[in-house]
Amino acid sequence: MNQSANKRPNIVIILLDDMGYSDIGCYGGEIQTPAIDALAAGGVRLARFYNAAQCCPSRATLMSGLYPHQAGMGDMNALGPSSPYWQKVGAPGYLGFRKNGIVTLPEALREAGYQTFMSGKWHLGDTPDNWPSERGFDRTFSLIIGASEHFSGRRAWKTEGPIAPFILDGKKLDALPPDFYTTDTFTDYALRFIEESDRARPWFCYLAYTAPHWPLECHPRDEDKYKDVYRPGPEAVRRRRVERLREMGLFPSGAALPGLEPTVTREAIERKTAEWELWMRRYAGMIDCVDQNIARLVGLLRRRGELDNTLILFM
Repeated sequence: MNQSANKRPNIVIILLDDMGYSDIGCYGGEIQTPAIDALAAGGVRLARFYNAAQCCPSRATLMSGLYPHQAGMGDMNALGPSSPYWQKVGAPGYLGFRKNGIVTLPEALREAGYQTFMSGKWHLGDTPDNWPSERGFDRTFSLIIGASEHFSGRRAWKTEGPIAPFILDGKKLDALPPDFYTTDTFTDYALRFIEESDRARPWFCYLAYTAPHWPLECHPRDEDKYKDVYRPGPEAVRRRRVERLREMGLFPSGAALPGLEPTVTREAIERKTAEWELWMRRYAGMIDCVDQNIARLVGLLRRRGELDNTLILFM
């Protein structure tokens, strides 16, 4: 990849929410992810990769390059004095994603001449001074909080009322597109920002999907693809995945699978298999839809002649 000043690579970071690494095809999963698998086949597949275990701390680390506590996000939704951890210990590691003293990834890239775009879930501060448009992004379409319903856009724990806080270029929206679905719409805006970019300058796009985070909602056509896949039950699916991981060298050949939690019985699993199958069909459909949208992104980059000069990181 040419690193000269006028050929600096574009950068795309694609982040999924609550997905297990063995869900996708290139890591032994049964979910159909040909676009993701193609990126893995043509790039580098990571075998030792760690996050901060929770949503906000992981995102703070990704956006700052710091440990979560250094970035003020030692827990979920660290909000300074209103945080229970702050009230308990008064520690600066729970102040929230502070503006002073922290240079974010988009701020650093913008200083280096990059155009900076974000589409998707933020979850690093609800107040306007902490929205992505104030933390280094030139163009944004963002869900500010942790989750929404995927079709209606309402807060995920609300059955009625206004939509969750979605922000477009620093302004809160009162309504969403009539055909709104989180994964599709996040991609729509990411593609729009790229298409409207200045071709003379490199760009950075942070595409942060909420899929497959609850609520488990997907297009019926995507759920239908997995009608019989999960009928054998969770134990059978787990064994198949581990076998494939072993074949790929990603799981130690001699390691034994852990047993069931003491509070979980096989009788309970059998009773809930039908419910579990429905959940997994929808979960798989959500990841399948992400893959379809990544194919849209790759297609746009190919048509623009930018694919070979774009670094894509999927996590």
